Amino acid sequence: VRNGTIYPRWIEGGKHFWYERSTANGAEYRIVDAATAAVHASFTRAEVASALAHHLEADVHADDLILRGLKISGDVASFSAYGDSYTYDLMARRLMPATQAVVLEWLPSPDGKRAA
Repeated sequence: VRNGTIYPRWIEGGKHFWYERSTANGAEYRIVDAATAAVHASFTRAEVASALAHHLEADVHADDLILRGLKISGDVASFSAYGDSYTYDLMARRLMPATQAVVLEWLPSPDGKRAA
């Protein structure tokens, strides 16, 4: 059964949550109002892949794209992909480079410019 179970990820404040669902066209992310069950916003991995392809001037295929550390706050999704951090404005449908958050478990590279 496709989408028989969802795994909600609560957004700050606890009034909304988001989840990933599978569609015939690939992954879709939905933001839901917990009190009314109304879908507040949604976006697809294909949309993000297209925006990344334009930004990177490279081929980015939605099926291969991993949105690492995906977090949604308000109408903005933040994630990392291909070694950089980004935000995606869900209303404007606009991708922007973001400052990469420091993760304490990461080990810095010898030159201090990257971490893994």
